[in-house]
Amino acid sequence: MRTLDLHGVTHKEVKDRLNEFFFWHGNENAQAKIITGNSTHMQRLVTEWLDEFEFKYYIPTTNLGEIQVVG
Repeated sequence: MRTLDLHGVTHKEVKDRLNEFFFWHGNENAQAKIITGNSTHMQRLVTEWLDEFEFKYYIPTTNLGEIQVVG
């Protein structure tokens, strides 16, 4: 499973990082882990982007600082 770690990424850069990770490298349908840390704002930015492109995902109860993309 590929991992995108957003620690140190500004909120302005999030969409560009997600576009690059999922679309420029051919991971459109791949499972992935996105590490957001505990920032609720960062998590909201990521989940809004995932919803826009209709990705399926969940936030594990054992680690609220990551988002698991399942397709």
